[in-house]
Amino acid sequence: MPFHMYRSDNRPPQTIATDGFQARMPLDEDTARQLVRRSLIDPHAPLQLPDARDSAIVGYFQRTQANPTLVGLPALYAEFRRETSASTMHVSTSPDIGVGGILNRSNMYRIEVPNGRLYAWQTTAATRLATTPLEITRLDQAHPAADPKTGVPSTKPVLLTDTDSIDTARLFAISSPAGDGEVAFLTSVPKEWITQTRSLENKGPWQPMPNAHAQAPANRGTAPVAPPQPPPAAGPHRRHPRRPTSHRRCTARRPHSRSRKLRRSRPPRRRTRVMRIPTHIRVTTTMRCTGRRSVIWKACRRPHTRSCQNARAAPPA
Repeated sequence: MPFHMYRSDNRPPQTIATDGFQARMPLDEDTARQLVRRSLIDPHAPLQLPDARDSAIVGYFQRTQANPTLVGLPALYAEFRRETSASTMHVSTSPDIGVGGILNRSNMYRIEVPNGRLYAWQTTAATRLATTPLEITRLDQAHPAADPKTGVPSTKPVLLTDTDSIDTARLFAISSPAGDGEVAFLTSVPKEWITQTRSLENKGPWQPMPNAHAQAPANRGTAPVAPPQPPPAAGPHRRHPRRPTSHRRCTARRPHSRSRKLRRSRPPRRRTRVMRIPTHIRVTTTMRCTGRRSVIWKACRRPHTRSCQNARAAPPA
């Protein structure tokens, strides 16, 4: 069964689905392993931290190079929490959704660590890491039980790894039972572990992350969408539809294309309306390209009756 953690963040789900959760000063697996060895196992172990002037942790290890000592897990975790936002080396999460401060952001994300079991490392009285870890399947098993005499629970943080050896571990986190029960990841949280998101501003429901939502239709067995096919190439006998011509005069001052020049060189089509009178014909012609109308009178060649013979002398006024 995976371990569930929650983290609130102001960044949108699209950004988190691409980058995951990383600290401002991210530590890779080797650097996190060096930090654990130098602080909890061997004070003379080599350590190469990122260069940061504002980091108190980096400044402490630089000042104590001549006389190194073990730091201890409680002191190391306290320094992690005192770091500013620009020099943080951890990713803060919480196993509870309702702790203080986690609801003051725009979005909430659910993290599922795929490991079925983790290993909790406690510290001895000499601030040294224990030699044998405790295998756990729930986070509440990581911390020791309360004192049977006083009933006060333990407040010491523990180190969490994904294997029972520091040399082969790829996940490093510090779990604290005090306060909000924070789980601080020394290594980054990959995007594959972030499964759901929820908007805190709109108080929306839990929804899958954008990357998981995009793969859901394929997992349900729906038919894949075929890619769009390119349009067929125009053959030698393919004719394109003629564009509609306008009856208005072209007032553009730019040079016309060759097709428009060819259309203008052709004789314009005429639309004729004929109105017959006894002796003459009124012909109205409209030019389709210019829109002009011309009216002419033509003598009627048809034979008329005797009553209209006298009216053929001249056209009507």
